[in-house]
Formats: sequence, C-alpha cells, structure tokens
Amino acid sequence: MENKQTLLRALIIGFGLILVLILTGGMFLTIDAGERGVLFHRFGGGLDMETIYTPGFHVVAPWNTMYVYDVREKQIEEEMEVLSSNGLTIRVDVTVRINPVYHQIASLHEKFGKDYLTSLVRPEVRSAVRKIIGRFEPEELYSSKRDEVQQLIQEDLLKELENNYVELRATLIRDIALPEKIQNAIERKLQQEQESEEYKYRLQKETRGSRT
Repeated sequence: MENKQTLLRALIIGFGLILVLILTGGMFLTIDAGERGVLFHRFGGGLDMETIYTPGFHVVAPWNTMYVYDVREKQIEEEMEVLSSNGLTIRVDVTVRINPVYHQIASLHEKFGKDYLTSLVRPEVRSAVRKIIGRFEPEELYSSKRDEVQQLIQEDLLKELENNYVELRATLIRDIALPEKIQNAIERKLQQEQESEEYKYRLQKETRGSRT
C-alpha cells in the first residue's frame, strides 16, 4: 500500500514537472533547415562555444536561451556616394552575397550578435567600396577599370569578413554613375578615340593596297 502511494506521488510530481515545462515553452525547440543554434547557459558556463546545434528537435532547459541563426546565403545591396581619386562624387551600387560560417556561429554571436548584417557586413562593404573607388579616376571607373575595381573590392572585403566568421560568396558592381556632364565628356572622348582608331586602320589598309 505504501509503495503504491509513493509511486502515485512520484507520478503526480513527474506529471506536474512536465506540465510546468510545457507551459513555460522553453523546453522543446525545433531548428529548421538552413538554421543553426548556439546555447547560452544562464546559470553556468555562459555561451557554449563548442556545440553548434543543427536542424532538428532539441530539448532546452527553460532557464537557458537558444539563439537560432539563419545560415542561408543572403544578398546585401548598398547604394552609396563615394569620392574618386580627383575628388569627384561617384554613385555606386554594389551587391554582395554572404553567409555565416556554420561552425563559427558562436564566435559570431559573441562578437556581433544576431544583427551582424548591420553591425559588421554593411559597414565593411561601405569601407571597402570607399577605399578602392578612391584609388581611381572617373574615366577609369566608367570604362577600362571596372572589372579590376570589382575584384579589388572583393579581395579587400573577403579578408575582413573571413576574420569575423562570415563567408563572402560574391561581389558585384551593379552600376557606377558619374555626374551627367562628366559622363557625356568621357563618352565623347571614347567615341573620338574609336573614330581615330578606325581612321588609322583605313589608312593602313589603303596604304597596303596601294603597294600591291
């Protein structure tokens, strides 16, 4: 009889604990595909730097906190005004594609938090664009050096983001816009150069024809 009463009390207590945990909503957690989690232990150890929680069902004590990160590739678009090497204002539209380094989510969270796109990625993109654009003249940016500029921005940004637990997948300059007067002057100059080259080619062709 006494054993039955003890068992009944244990069952009631166990059921009560389960009910409390369910009501707190902090015990059971699902991490979806494309996500990773890091756990903060409130009463000991702090942020778990070793364990990265993968997609699936997890059991978490209600006094701890699981921080879930979307680790899928993200596209960041920046439209900004920067100065060329001669001080001219250039409008540049840049797109970068990034994602957090999966196994370093804890370090990313500790240093920048879940708002890392605002606190890390966007400032670094702007810094790299200003730094690289400032090395070139408007004519170079508009014509011959655009691919080089894009590659230099990629390389500069790659180093900074990798050091801060973010992978840079691609950098693309969507547009470089100069003041209308400057752009028109450059286009006229390029057209004149092209016409001059065509004229030289015709002269050379005529000269070779006359010799034969």
